[in-house]
Amino acid sequence: MKKKNLKIPYLVSVVFPTGIWAFLCAAFGAFLILGRADFEATGTRTVFIVSFPLCMLFTVLLAFTEYGISRFIGIKERKEYLRLLNDNIVDGRLLPNLPTETVKKIFYAIFKQPGKGIRIGYKYGILIISLTLFIEWFASGWKTTNLPIIFISGVISYSLVALFGSFVAERSVYSIIKECRKILTERKEEFEEPKLITLRKKFNYFLLVPLLVIVAIFSFIPFFDLNVVIFSFLGLIMIAVINYNLSSSIYGSFSEIENFAKNLPKGEKAVFSTGSLTSEIASFSKSLNEAANEIYISRKEIEQRTKKLENSYQEIKKRKDELERFYQLTIGRELKMVELKKQIEDLKRESKKMKRQINS
Repeated sequence: MKKKNLKIPYLVSVVFPTGIWAFLCAAFGAFLILGRADFEATGTRTVFIVSFPLCMLFTVLLAFTEYGISRFIGIKERKEYLRLLNDNIVDGRLLPNLPTETVKKIFYAIFKQPGKGIRIGYKYGILIISLTLFIEWFASGWKTTNLPIIFISGVISYSLVALFGSFVAERSVYSIIKECRKILTERKEEFEEPKLITLRKKFNYFLLVPLLVIVAIFSFIPFFDLNVVIFSFLGLIMIAVINYNLSSSIYGSFSEIENFAKNLPKGEKAVFSTGSLTSEIASFSKSLNEAANEIYISRKEIEQRTKKLENSYQEIKKRKDELERFYQLTIGRELKMVELKKQIEDLKRESKKMKRQINS
């Protein structure tokens, strides 16, 4: 007998990179804690070194179980939308010949997956931070000496996990969303696009990284120095200004492309021009102009053909009217001839009758 190949559930493959990243962020958080916490005062360094990786491993396994790793032992997920995605997506593609309603449900469910993933991440982030805090508190004899640094490091680590996970999840579901849109469009099925996040908002996420790094650095400083605070504050402002200008440049280029696309159906020859210094945008500009020119030429050819067809139609209509008039004239003359023949026949009969009467 052939052994049945075990397929990794789709959502497990989606969150797997985030799980690996979570371990790296956890190591970063553990480094912060070990470097700043006063384990000499509590005598819990060994407890932390042993318990923290175990808590992390336990939490990640719970997350993978919720996303479908338990299918390997025949247990399906409790949540309907998780079952929907894992049942109908195999090897990163939709199963063939799915009903339209199922494709629609997958489309809306997969759109919400990054946001739901972050909310699920909150749950497990709070769980691991709470477990670590409780173990440290219990092992230290209910001392709170190291609890603040553990909490701050945990929040920093989880924020890095959430930031990474949201973008990785978006990349992971890209092909499925594209496939759903294609299928629904080909089937001429109307569907409403969910609310999407703008490029400008996405760029704002990058401000979190330097902010988290500065908080991590501050956690190593025993006493706050005013110069360090001012320097860090100015650095954040500079990063915010750079981020704003970068996002505005990219956002502006895409806005120009959107406006250009809206003007294409107006029938005029459209030319796209941009002031962007980005190589990809400049190259895209050239491709857009070539496509717009082909559309313009095709539209003109269609207009000429339409005009020729209209002229042909008018000519045919004119000939039809002439034939109808000729037909009416011909039929009218034939009817008159028939009528005259009838009258002649009547007159002949009358003439013969009169002759017979005279002769008699």
